[in-house]
Amino acid sequence: MAVKIFIAMFVAIFAATMQSTEAITEEKKTELKAKLVPILTECGKEHSITLDYLKEFRQQQKRPDESNACFFACVFQKTGLLDDKGLFVEAKAAERSQYYAEEGELEKANEAVKACVSVNEQSVSDGPKGCDRAKLIYNCFLDQKQHFGYVY
Repeated sequence: MAVKIFIAMFVAIFAATMQSTEAITEEKKTELKAKLVPILTECGKEHSITLDYLKEFRQQQKRPDESNACFFACVFQKTGLLDDKGLFVEAKAAERSQYYAEEGELEKANEAVKACVSVNEQSVSDGPKGCDRAKLIYNCFLDQKQHFGYVY
Protein backbone atom coordinates (compact mmCIF):
# COMPACT_ATOMS: atom_id res chain seq x y z
CA MET A 1 0.00 0.00 0.00
CA ALA A 2 1.25 3.49 -0.78
CA VAL A 3 2.66 5.59 2.01
CA LYS A 4 0.07 8.05 3.18
CA ILE A 5 1.94 11.29 2.64
CA PHE A 6 -1.44 12.88 2.15
CA ILE A 7 -1.93 12.41 5.86
CA ALA A 8 1.52 13.77 6.61
CA MET A 9 0.74 16.96 4.70
CA PHE A 10 -2.82 17.13 5.81
CA VAL A 11 -2.52 16.06 9.43
CA ALA A 12 -4.93 18.73 10.48
CA ILE A 13 -7.91 16.84 9.13
CA PHE A 14 -7.73 13.09 9.28
CA ALA A 15 -5.24 12.20 11.98
CA ALA A 16 -8.07 11.53 14.38
CA THR A 17 -9.83 9.23 11.93
CA MET A 18 -6.89 7.37 10.38
CA GLN A 19 -7.06 3.61 10.36
CA SER A 20 -3.86 2.77 8.50
CA THR A 21 -0.82 5.02 8.53
CA GLU A 22 2.27 3.07 7.66
CA ALA A 23 4.29 6.25 7.19
CA ILE A 24 3.70 7.39 10.76
CA THR A 25 5.01 5.58 13.83
CA GLU A 26 2.60 4.58 16.57
CA GLU A 27 4.21 7.16 18.83
CA LYS A 28 3.65 9.96 16.30
CA LYS A 29 0.09 8.78 15.63
CA THR A 30 -0.68 8.93 19.34
CA GLU A 31 0.90 12.37 19.62
CA LEU A 32 -0.96 13.60 16.56
CA LYS A 33 -4.33 12.34 17.77
CA ALA A 34 -3.76 13.90 21.19
CA LYS A 35 -3.15 17.26 19.54
CA LEU A 36 -5.88 17.08 16.93
CA VAL A 37 -8.87 15.49 18.61
CA PRO A 38 -9.48 18.61 20.75
CA ILE A 39 -9.19 20.84 17.65
CA LEU A 40 -11.49 18.63 15.60
CA THR A 41 -13.95 18.47 18.48
CA GLU A 42 -13.88 22.23 19.09
CA CYS A 43 -14.29 23.08 15.41
CA GLY A 44 -16.91 20.37 15.12
CA LYS A 45 -18.97 21.93 17.91
CA GLU A 46 -18.69 25.35 16.26
CA HIS A 47 -19.79 23.98 12.88
CA SER A 48 -21.98 20.97 13.78
CA ILE A 49 -19.50 18.37 12.49
CA THR A 50 -18.85 15.13 14.42
CA LEU A 51 -15.88 12.77 14.29
CA ASP A 52 -18.25 10.14 12.90
CA TYR A 53 -19.18 12.56 10.12
CA LEU A 54 -15.45 12.99 9.34
CA LYS A 55 -14.94 9.24 9.19
CA GLU A 56 -17.83 8.90 6.76
CA PHE A 57 -16.59 11.92 4.81
CA ARG A 58 -13.19 10.26 4.44
CA GLN A 59 -14.56 6.81 3.62
CA GLN A 60 -16.77 8.23 0.88
CA GLN A 61 -13.87 10.35 -0.43
CA LYS A 62 -15.97 13.49 -0.38
CA ARG A 63 -14.83 17.02 -1.07
CA PRO A 64 -15.78 20.05 1.01
CA ASP A 65 -18.94 21.98 0.22
CA GLU A 66 -20.80 24.92 1.72
CA SER A 67 -22.04 22.77 4.61
CA ASN A 68 -18.57 21.94 5.95
CA ALA A 69 -16.06 24.41 4.45
CA CYS A 70 -15.97 26.62 7.54
CA PHE A 71 -15.25 23.57 9.70
CA PHE A 72 -12.17 22.87 7.59
CA ALA A 73 -11.19 26.55 7.77
CA CYS A 74 -11.43 26.37 11.56
CA VAL A 75 -9.19 23.30 11.70
CA PHE A 76 -6.69 24.81 9.26
CA GLN A 77 -6.58 28.04 11.26
CA LYS A 78 -6.07 26.27 14.58
CA THR A 79 -3.26 24.14 13.13
CA GLY A 80 -1.54 27.05 11.41
CA LEU A 81 -2.21 25.94 7.84
CA LEU A 82 -4.44 28.98 7.26
CA ASP A 83 -3.39 32.41 8.55
CA ASP A 84 -5.47 35.29 9.89
CA LYS A 85 -5.79 36.70 6.36
CA GLY A 86 -7.34 33.45 5.14
CA LEU A 87 -4.22 32.37 3.22
CA PHE A 88 -2.54 28.95 3.04
CA VAL A 89 0.73 28.91 5.02
CA GLU A 90 3.25 26.95 2.96
CA ALA A 91 5.92 27.02 5.67
CA LYS A 92 3.62 25.39 8.24
CA ALA A 93 2.52 22.68 5.80
CA ALA A 94 6.15 21.97 4.90
CA GLU A 95 7.06 21.85 8.59
CA ARG A 96 4.31 19.30 9.26
CA SER A 97 5.41 17.21 6.29
CA GLN A 98 8.99 17.23 7.50
CA TYR A 99 7.96 15.98 10.92
CA TYR A 100 5.46 13.32 9.86
CA ALA A 101 6.63 12.10 6.42
CA GLU A 102 9.06 9.25 5.94
CA GLU A 103 12.45 10.45 4.80
CA GLY A 104 12.11 8.95 1.32
CA GLU A 105 8.69 10.56 0.81
CA LEU A 106 9.50 14.07 2.01
CA GLU A 107 10.38 15.38 -1.45
CA LYS A 108 7.00 14.29 -2.84
CA ALA A 109 5.23 15.87 0.11
CA ASN A 110 7.09 19.14 -0.39
CA GLU A 111 6.22 19.14 -4.10
CA ALA A 112 2.56 18.76 -3.22
CA VAL A 113 2.73 21.56 -0.66
CA LYS A 114 4.37 23.87 -3.21
CA ALA A 115 1.72 23.03 -5.79
CA CYS A 116 -1.00 23.99 -3.34
CA VAL A 117 0.42 27.45 -2.65
CA SER A 118 -1.36 28.52 -5.84
CA VAL A 119 -4.65 28.51 -3.92
CA ASN A 120 -3.55 31.84 -2.44
CA GLU A 121 -3.81 33.41 -5.90
CA GLN A 122 -7.39 32.31 -6.45
CA SER A 123 -10.26 34.68 -5.80
CA VAL A 124 -12.47 33.94 -2.80
CA SER A 125 -15.59 35.66 -1.54
CA ASP A 126 -15.06 35.40 2.22
CA GLY A 127 -11.54 36.85 2.64
CA PRO A 128 -9.98 36.25 6.05
CA LYS A 129 -12.82 33.98 7.18
CA GLY A 130 -11.09 31.30 5.08
CA CYS A 131 -13.96 28.95 4.28
CA ASP A 132 -13.60 29.28 0.51
CA ARG A 133 -9.82 28.99 0.71
CA ALA A 134 -10.11 25.93 2.97
CA LYS A 135 -12.11 24.18 0.23
CA LEU A 136 -9.41 25.10 -2.29
CA ILE A 137 -6.64 23.81 -0.02
CA TYR A 138 -8.47 20.58 0.73
CA ASN A 139 -9.17 19.96 -2.95
CA CYS A 140 -5.59 20.76 -3.90
CA PHE A 141 -4.29 18.23 -1.39
CA LEU A 142 -6.68 15.62 -2.76
CA ASP A 143 -5.57 16.39 -6.32
CA GLN A 144 -1.90 16.17 -5.32
CA LYS A 145 -2.52 12.93 -3.48
CA GLN A 146 -4.02 11.46 -6.61
CA HIS A 147 -1.17 12.84 -8.73
CA PHE A 148 1.41 11.10 -6.54
CA GLY A 149 -0.65 7.94 -6.16
CA TYR A 150 -1.38 8.12 -2.46
CA VAL A 151 -4.19 6.16 -0.92
CA TYR A 152 -6.89 8.19 0.78
